[in-house]
Amino acid sequence: MVIKKYTTTYVKHFFFIALATFLPSKSNDFRLGLENIPDSFIQKSKNARIGLITNQTGKDQQGHRNLDILLKRGINITAILAPEHGFNGTILAEIDVPDNYDKETEIPILSLYEHKTGKKISEKIINNLDILIFDIQDSGMRHYTYISTLFMALDTAAQFNKQFIVLDRPNPLGGLMEGPLVDVTCQSFVSIAPIPLRHALTVGELAWFFNKHLLKKEAKLHVIRMKNYKRTMNLHYLPFNALSPNIATIQSCYGYSFLGLLGEITPFEIGTSSDKAFQLILLPESIQLPKKKWNELHTLLQKHGIESNSYKTFIAAKKQMYTGLHIAITDINKLSSFTTFMDILRFSKKTKLNLTFSNLFDKAVGTKKVRTYYQGITKRKNLITSINTDLNDFLEKARSSLMYEPIPKPVMLSY
Repeated sequence: MVIKKYTTTYVKHFFFIALATFLPSKSNDFRLGLENIPDSFIQKSKNARIGLITNQTGKDQQGHRNLDILLKRGINITAILAPEHGFNGTILAEIDVPDNYDKETEIPILSLYEHKTGKKISEKIINNLDILIFDIQDSGMRHYTYISTLFMALDTAAQFNKQFIVLDRPNPLGGLMEGPLVDVTCQSFVSIAPIPLRHALTVGELAWFFNKHLLKKEAKLHVIRMKNYKRTMNLHYLPFNALSPNIATIQSCYGYSFLGLLGEITPFEIGTSSDKAFQLILLPESIQLPKKKWNELHTLLQKHGIESNSYKTFIAAKKQMYTGLHIAITDINKLSSFTTFMDILRFSKKTKLNLTFSNLFDKAVGTKKVRTYYQGITKRKNLITSINTDLNDFLEKARSSLMYEPIPKPVMLSY
C-alpha cells in the first residue's frame, strides 16, 4: 500500500479517537477505587495522620481531586508525597521534584523523586504518619516509574509497620501481558521489580504481588477495589488525565507501550516534547530512507492493527528535518506492543539502519538480550524461549494477586 499524505478521512479518524478520549462516562455502574471508599474506612481513619501519595492523575470521573474529596469526607491528610513529574505532572522526566505545598490547602508536598531516581520516605516523615494512601494512574508499562514509587512506598510502610491503602485504577493497556521480566543486572528505579514489560495488572494487583512475593516483610496492605471493572473494558469513554507532559492523551499512552523503547534508540525520534509524543516514528531526512521502505513499515504496522500516515517535521533541538509516520491505535487489546517493537527492530536490521542504543535501554526493557539479539550476539530462539517461559511462570505466580476478570492473556513470541 502506498502511503498518502493526510486526507480528510484520516484527519476525521484522528479527531474521533481524540474526542472519544474525553467523553464522559456512559455508565454510572463503574467506579474507581477513589469513588468506592466505604464509610467504614472513613470512620476508622478520621483520627489518623494520612500521607497521600498522588499527583494530577488522582481525580474522580468528574475531575475532582482526590485530595479535596478525602478532606471533604473528614480524612486528615497531613502530607502529600509526589512521584516523578511532580504533584501537578508538569515536570519533565528525570528532573528533580522539589518539595512544595498545595496552594489551595497549604498541605506540604514532599518529593519522592530526585537525582534521576526514586526517593525513599524518610524515617522522620513516616514516623509522623499513621497511614499511607496511594492513588496514581499507571501507564501499564513496567518502565514507567509510578509503580516503582508504589514499590518503594509499600516497602517503607512494611518496615515501619504502617497501614498502606491503594485506591485502585484501571490498567489503560488492557489485558495483554507481554515482554521480558527484569534480569537482576538490569534492575533499577526504571524497572524496579521482576514483572513483565507490559504487565496487564492494576496498581492494586501489583501492590498485592509486591507484598506477597517481593518484599522482605509484608505491609499491612488494603486495596479498595474498583466497581464493575473488567480488564479488557474499553476506557475511551472515561476521562483521561495526562500522566506526564509527554503522555497527555490515551493515544500517547498506547504509543508509549512500544515507542517508549524505540525512543531509546538513535536515530529514531518519537515526537516527545511535541503534541504528538509517542505517536510518531521518524528518522532524519538526511538518512534518505526510500519511500518504498516507509511503505513496508506502514504495512507492517497495519498488520498489528496500527494505522499510520506520512509525516514530516523540523525538530529544532536536532536542527534538521525528520520524516516518517504518524500512528493511531484504535484497540489496545488487539495490539501486541512488544511484538510490534521487535518487528520494527527486525525491519531496521533488514533495512541496515545504524542503530545506537542508549544507556537506559537495557534497564527499560529489563534485559541485555534484546539489544544483543539485534547486534547478532544472542540468538532469536534463546531470546524467545526465555521471554515465553518467564511470562508463563509469572502469570502462574501472580494468579493469587488478581482481583478482576478476565485473567491477563500472555502474548507468546513466535519462533
